[in-house]
Amino acid sequence: MEHNEIYMSLEISESSIKAIVAEYFNGKVHVLASAQRDVPTEFNEYNFKELEKAVVKTKEEIASLLGYDIKNTILIIPSNNCKKFSDKIKVESIYANQVITKDEIAKGLEDLAHKNDTKEDFVVNVLIDRYSAYGYGYVSNPVGLETRYIEIEASVYTVPTTSAYPLIKLVEDAGFNVVDVCLDIVAIAQHSVADATLKAGAVIVDMNADSTNVAYFKNNTLKSYSNIEIGGKHITNDIKLCSQVEFEKAEQFKKKYVNLRVNDNLDLVIYKFYDEINDEEVSITQQFISEVALSRVEEIISLVNTELSNIGLQDGDVVYITGAANRINGLDNVLTSKLNFPYKICSNTTFGARSSAFIKCLGAIENEAAISRIRGEIKLFVNKNAYIDSINLVEKNNLLYNSNSKSESDFINRLVSYIFNN
Repeated sequence: MEHNEIYMSLEISESSIKAIVAEYFNGKVHVLASAQRDVPTEFNEYNFKELEKAVVKTKEEIASLLGYDIKNTILIIPSNNCKKFSDKIKVESIYANQVITKDEIAKGLEDLAHKNDTKEDFVVNVLIDRYSAYGYGYVSNPVGLETRYIEIEASVYTVPTTSAYPLIKLVEDAGFNVVDVCLDIVAIAQHSVADATLKAGAVIVDMNADSTNVAYFKNNTLKSYSNIEIGGKHITNDIKLCSQVEFEKAEQFKKKYVNLRVNDNLDLVIYKFYDEINDEEVSITQQFISEVALSRVEEIISLVNTELSNIGLQDGDVVYITGAANRINGLDNVLTSKLNFPYKICSNTTFGARSSAFIKCLGAIENEAAISRIRGEIKLFVNKNAYIDSINLVEKNNLLYNSNSKSESDFINRLVSYIFNN
């Protein structure tokens, strides 16, 4: 059956805002428009409204590229501090002929989400592990099954409400309508790895700007997740400190000159500065910044090895390296010598999107389209009344509220900083 649907997804990271509008047709996403807007890396220097303005400008750019406005979006939620647990729900056929329909499965999934939403935890994804029915055992697709009851076993993923609700409100205040949310690691897996691989066993090591996330999938379910709080921006920051340049300049050095195969580097001088303490001119070479970057990358790989050892990988499980940091020149050489497990570096095609930075957005669309095959339509997992009620910026029980602070601006700065650091 062919489906012709338009979806939009949006991600706000610590370094940029990304959006993609795509048509989902014949099992593939085809990008209609994409936009990316850089945002400050130090959010605490800017207020909440400035970030909202950046989202609005992204929205306007998408509208300009499309030729019409689009509001409904799938919001990608950071995996930081996500929790996973298993749950079951019984679904009853409401028709006299006792045939299970899509609508009944959709209601079961929504009931699972809503019953697990709490003041502390916000449900971001409910992924089906398996269906079972009396007399049939486990079934792959219960739609049309002649039975009165089926049971849905699912994995429920949550993030703290203090992270999810402010982010949703920010996007809605900017003029979008959040129709669903998607955990970023689920979005990455959806686009980067084949379903058969997620079933057989795969680890996603996502080396992004802010952190390195290690997620283990088995039987299409996220079995474990850990967050290493070191990423690409830490490599850039090391180069910044050693070279005494601005962060943006250090990022340019990293992209243009760093080669982790340090023995291949020439002693090429790329920058000079005057060291007032030692009263001398210092020359920064390609060899030097490559060694600085290598030291940090080896630290990341060592921590990844520890996480992979804790997972207890089985024969046939493959480690997939994703994220922007995996484009550092010479990374493959370091992984070969330092990573203790078989791996593949994902080289993603992005169907016309500007760069691989849009992988999460594409994955969120693919995940939503797959879910809509079950639901029949996009249905809102987000309990809007709950998050609107809970986001009162001066509410006493808000974890970020400080009764000693008289400055709303100060609170907003801390709120934005908290969203992207927790």
